[in-house]
Amino acid sequence: MEFEHQDLKEGQGVKLDDNFELLISVHYREVSEILAHLFDFVYFYQQDHQSYINSIWSSWDVIPNVDGRIEEYLTRTLCAIHFANLTVQDSVATSVAQLTAGLERLSATSTNDLYVTKALVQLKRDKKRYIGLLDNRLFLVKLAKVLLYSAEVAKIFEEQRPESRRARETISASTPKQFIRNRRVDNPLRFIADVSKDRVSDPLKSVWLLTQLAFARRATDA
Repeated sequence: MEFEHQDLKEGQGVKLDDNFELLISVHYREVSEILAHLFDFVYFYQQDHQSYINSIWSSWDVIPNVDGRIEEYLTRTLCAIHFANLTVQDSVATSVAQLTAGLERLSATSTNDLYVTKALVQLKRDKKRYIGLLDNRLFLVKLAKVLLYSAEVAKIFEEQRPESRRARETISASTPKQFIRNRRVDNPLRFIADVSKDRVSDPLKSVWLLTQLAFARRATDA
């Protein structure tokens, strides 16, 4: 897929041509995936590219038979982390360099590496191609900056943390075998971030996490 876009100077906003609606319709699946990843990167990961790379590539690394989708996953990741680099010099090259370094760190520490190393090799080998793939999707990143981003909302997500350091440590130390009845979860995204720090995917813990969220009390229920 190749998108057409116009380079925009900072502050000009996003200019849409007459083909924009058709492009979105034809490439709806990829557009929706990229925007979803941008949303996660901005609000869930607070634009921390290394945490984002570690999390999504660790999760993808346990999915069978995705060798043919590595290019797609690399492109999504580049679009997401580029959100934080829109205003820096040589922004596209910066995003590619950050993804390369992030995959190198993850590969060095991963205990169950199925696709991370393959993705890293592919990114290094076809660097110019990935620069082009990102460049052709810049308007989507800029569109997200205009339509999806709110500094006020981002601040709310960042500030909503457990009440104390002890509470954070208790949550992080919780095991899949222990269901904590009536635990109050004020910020589901922060709760997921606090308990999802494992290097290896654990299906049991995933089920526990979803169950804990499903039965959590809201702050207004207290």
